Amino acid sequence: MSGHFNQIFGKFDEAFRKDRSEEYKLSILLSQNGFSFTLFHSEQNFLSGLASFEYKGSRRISDYCNLFREFAESNEYLALKYYDVSILYESQKTTLIPSPLFDEKEKKQFSEFNYNKGSGDEILFDLLINLDAYNIFSIPEDIQKMLSNLFPGCKIHSHTSALIESTLIHCKNLPVKKRAFINVRKNTIDILITEGNKLLYQNSFSYLSNKDFIYYILFVLEQLRITPEEIDLSLMGLIDKDSKLFEIVYKYIRNVTFEKLSDTFLYSYVIKEIPEHSFLNLINLNRCEL
Repeated sequence: MSGHFNQIFGKFDEAFRKDRSEEYKLSILLSQNGFSFTLFHSEQNFLSGLASFEYKGSRRISDYCNLFREFAESNEYLALKYYDVSILYESQKTTLIPSPLFDEKEKKQFSEFNYNKGSGDEILFDLLINLDAYNIFSIPEDIQKMLSNLFPGCKIHSHTSALIESTLIHCKNLPVKKRAFINVRKNTIDILITEGNKLLYQNSFSYLSNKDFIYYILFVLEQLRITPEEIDLSLMGLIDKDSKLFEIVYKYIRNVTFEKLSDTFLYSYVIKEIPEHSFLNLINLNRCEL
């Protein structure tokens, strides 16, 4: 089979018992670059472990699906039974529609406002309670079928749905001002601008260089007439303080911080062994009513 998954991180609390896995929720963040997953005990409000894998291999979706299926069926954690399985799929093919305007029968037409639906894509949607809107997104049909077969009854969401909802929940407890939240993925960034618990802007951009990266951030701020000196900017995802990406952001933006783990949950010591901001969108899925 063409391709393989390289483990980047994988640690689980020794108190986790495989024979009691059905007490846990499995959350997966999936992209065609790889995947990560967490185990969460809802009754104890406890995040028990996290693993992350990078995909190397064929770009054909069928090859990716076959490899992921084989991997998941043999993995000591993914092959267990859980009371709930929720999956975030990373894609730039998303469209936000205010709730009063949404009609499920028109989801195809709504999706065409922002992107071209691929011939093998399925259109799904999430209700974003805190935004009072629907997030319409596309996922390759082969990936959707593969996930549904592997994890019967699983819920599939757009990664931006969790990002938007958890950010708005977070902002409810902060002083009202304009803030920027940057989620860094492999060669892609998600940019959110909020004011209080209102979402002013959300979009995703592909970048190839550090200059591209900062250009999109500054471009969005300029479009919203926000100066780099006045905005509080928070970083999360695949970025660290020693990286060139952070260096160029810090050069242009005065107030830059890394997002931290929410105090909503309890965390195993193994989670504290990775930078707090690295897998926040996946972890914060447990805060969202999706």
